[in-house]
Amino acid sequence: MRNKILTYSLFAIGIMAICMFAILPLFHAGYFVMHDDEQIARLQQMYLVLSQGQIPPRWIPDLGFGYGYPLFNFYPPLVYYVGSFFHTIGFSFITSTKLVMGLGFFLSAGAMFLWVRKHYGIIAGFFAALLYTYAPYHSVDLYVRGALSEFFSWIWVPLIFWSLDLLFEKPEKKYMVLFGIFFAFLMLSHSLVMLQFGSFFLLYTGVLFWRKIVFWRRYIVFLLGGILLGLGLSAYFWIPSLAEKQFTLVDSILITQLANYAIHFVCPVQLWSSPWGYGGSVAGCVDGLSFQIGKIQAIVGAGGILLSIFYITKKRQKIVLLVSVLFLCSIFLTLPFSQVFWNIAKPFWYIQFPWRYLLFVAVFSAFLGGALVACIKQKFGRKIAIITCLILSFLAIYQVRNYFQPLSYRYVLDKQLTSLVDIQWRVSRMSYEYVPKEVATRLSLNKTTELAIDYSQIPLEKSFTALTDNMQVKELENLSQLKKYSVNVYNTKTLSEGILQINTYNFPGWEVWVDGQKSTHFIKNKLDLIDIALPEGQHTVVVELMNTPVRAVANIVTGVSLIALLGAILWRKKHI
Repeated sequence: MRNKILTYSLFAIGIMAICMFAILPLFHAGYFVMHDDEQIARLQQMYLVLSQGQIPPRWIPDLGFGYGYPLFNFYPPLVYYVGSFFHTIGFSFITSTKLVMGLGFFLSAGAMFLWVRKHYGIIAGFFAALLYTYAPYHSVDLYVRGALSEFFSWIWVPLIFWSLDLLFEKPEKKYMVLFGIFFAFLMLSHSLVMLQFGSFFLLYTGVLFWRKIVFWRRYIVFLLGGILLGLGLSAYFWIPSLAEKQFTLVDSILITQLANYAIHFVCPVQLWSSPWGYGGSVAGCVDGLSFQIGKIQAIVGAGGILLSIFYITKKRQKIVLLVSVLFLCSIFLTLPFSQVFWNIAKPFWYIQFPWRYLLFVAVFSAFLGGALVACIKQKFGRKIAIITCLILSFLAIYQVRNYFQPLSYRYVLDKQLTSLVDIQWRVSRMSYEYVPKEVATRLSLNKTTELAIDYSQIPLEKSFTALTDNMQVKELENLSQLKKYSVNVYNTKTLSEGILQINTYNFPGWEVWVDGQKSTHFIKNKLDLIDIALPEGQHTVVVELMNTPVRAVANIVTGVSLIALLGAILWRKKHI
């Protein structure tokens, strides 16, 4: 037991030492500038709806220009669950977000260590973890783009490969469960990364099956079991996400206009050398942000490819050949030469930016770096391998010495980044692709789709609007998923009914009850808000977000999967 504790402690210290330079900016006071400067607002909204009992969270009340929209019905929620946990135990929203970032670096480095150590030992594992941590695109994801969910997915890709290796080495239920959990976590971290990962996953498992062809039936059972478990645990999210995206603006915004994949390929020279910057991605070879692989990562990647060719006949080195192919494929998919594939594979259009495959370039180059170190150790001894690792590690960090830092810092507090005005106006203008498609839109100056909403139209703290002046309205309850009002409608010479407008976009699932009876609400406004016609008299109006049939089925699937997982864990503990 003491030896295990010591081993785990040394492992944690080693990984923390590797990540220290990458996480230093997180200790700076305040927050920092990034492209997706909506992480604090999203975390605050997640914490709000969870604290109000909306489980699973789907609808957030304040983004969408104050009218709310089903963000977490479509956008992977895992990273915000983690941030909500940190806030629950007492940290501010800003600090909670930074803790999530630091955890992302630490866990992704540990994940790569586990995968490479499984094949090549401890020295190779630590070296691969360092290469993975300091891949330039890792900094782009966090300190430039602020793509927190994609950044968190760096953890699960190596862990899935690692759990697959364990499963095919010794097919047991514990490894199947491990694989299924990591599979679910990747889906809940970033569904587009999961889409990208699919083809690499098929190739990797195909080779593992080929190596275990004698007992293939047993491996198929456990592999499918893990996939079903992962899909089941995340079903509450991905099933409604696929089924209900048709009701949103996502198709017209994410796969056309400035987000069209065709204008975001990487020029080959940019993979080796492109200036570091904090701007955006544009057509051509002069982008505002860098798409370089990293010179050390590229060199060890090329070395790994040569190694795989040299040892192509040796069974133990077949994994290097496989990862070399995956490394080259991931590079190819970033380049204009792959446009034929992109033109045909329409589901991949949602990825928007071919350069997102740089994440997988980082994964496979780190693994190949570990393989190269293992070969050096085998040929020249442990001491030479360690010296080589130290030199290459220094160079890998030195090449990014000016990269792992944000453009600038903002000396702000939670109250500034979570104010209603900030969330409902500034942050809401950054992202609104999951707003219902019936909401009025217009073309911006950049010829892109934007919502036809001006600052004067945001509702701030009001959850309703009395559209006629012959009514008195008292708000009884105002939660993200439930709103209740007492309404008194007067009969006047010109008005015989009152119209109550709920300052919430209409979307499948919202239902209205008037005096305990289910009522139909009608839409007559350009913002597609919920309008309710009420006759003369005193009324109690309840507006509640219910599960659609699709969401209900998805919730049941996840519930059954969770019960099965807990049952398997309890059964294992009982029989150990």
